[in-house]
Amino acid sequence: MTTRATVLVSLLLAIGLVGIHQASKEMPDSSMINRFSKKARRHLRWRGKYAPDFELGLINGGTFRLADAAGNKIVILNFFATWCRPCKSEMPELSKFALNHRNDPVVLLGISGDDDEGQVSEFVGAQKVAFPVGVDSGGAIRRKYGVDSYPTTLLIDPKGKIALYETGAISNADVFFEHMLSPLLSDIRRGEGIGREEYIAGQRHETYLGLLTQGGTQLHGRAAEIAEKIYCPCGRGRRLAMCSCPVATRMKKDLVQAVQEEKDDKMVIQELSRKYSVVKE
Repeated sequence: MTTRATVLVSLLLAIGLVGIHQASKEMPDSSMINRFSKKARRHLRWRGKYAPDFELGLINGGTFRLADAAGNKIVILNFFATWCRPCKSEMPELSKFALNHRNDPVVLLGISGDDDEGQVSEFVGAQKVAFPVGVDSGGAIRRKYGVDSYPTTLLIDPKGKIALYETGAISNADVFFEHMLSPLLSDIRRGEGIGREEYIAGQRHETYLGLLTQGGTQLHGRAAEIAEKIYCPCGRGRRLAMCSCPVATRMKKDLVQAVQEEKDDKMVIQELSRKYSVVKE
């Protein structure tokens, strides 16, 4: 067989293997596609909105208020939870990014969805987190930003507006942010950032209809981990951990009870599925 023929046969075999691999993959069903589509549209709708103002106490002392930083710095908010595995996996990258930009007008702020400040402090120490972190006790800030899954990361530009709204772990923070960071840094250094009073007025008059997350029962520990794996069947495309509809409220009570009875994760999810027709990730 000639070299040319050998290459052709190898190519055809490779194409065939790829085809078999793709055919064997589980295709997403209509509910999954609809859920992802809704989330993508909502993320796009956040872009260009004034970032809601908030004040947050930091676990190492001090307070962060967005109105004090808007226009003077590029602000990156990272919503996370100590029980969230993807959150844990991205912390080294985010810390590396924060250290690389410690001399730039950039602030990366971690906002924990946990209620136990001691647990968050332990997590920050164990992960060697190199940026300020505060505890969003009760979830008020999370609801202002419509966060319904962890991790969620936002970038706020020099005009005080949301330029990036993403969910999921970040694998290479420098590359991830670089395409928009350089021009925004130039705007800051030219003094083109928004003034404090203009920002406060702008976000007060902003409309967030359909973008905010409602309040609801907060879960912790293993119950929170399980709730992050499944979606509420209410049709809003929210994970059970973040949904606060009447169905989610009942499901969370059953979930907490099942965990207290020391049932394993698989059994808990099966029981919830039989009762509520939940959708696993």
